[in-house]
Amino acid sequence: MPNARVPTTLASPAAWICATVGELTSKATGRPPRLSFGELHFLGAELTPDARRALHQLDRRPSDTAAAVATTLRAFGVRTA
Repeated sequence: MPNARVPTTLASPAAWICATVGELTSKATGRPPRLSFGELHFLGAELTPDARRALHQLDRRPSDTAAAVATTLRAFGVRTA
């Protein structure tokens, strides 16, 4: 794709500064920060969420996407073909 945009990135020290300012502003205004320390820590650790443990402990199996959408639409009263 010749017109593809490269996503904007933020250097790690600048991100920590933004998170610090955001947390302090959050305490003053009562609104949530745009970038919290927890989010920054998670992103910086380069972790990948894994649901295997939850699937095993809760015995939960994900449903098919098409079936899930049809169930949701029926719940809202939309008729599906």
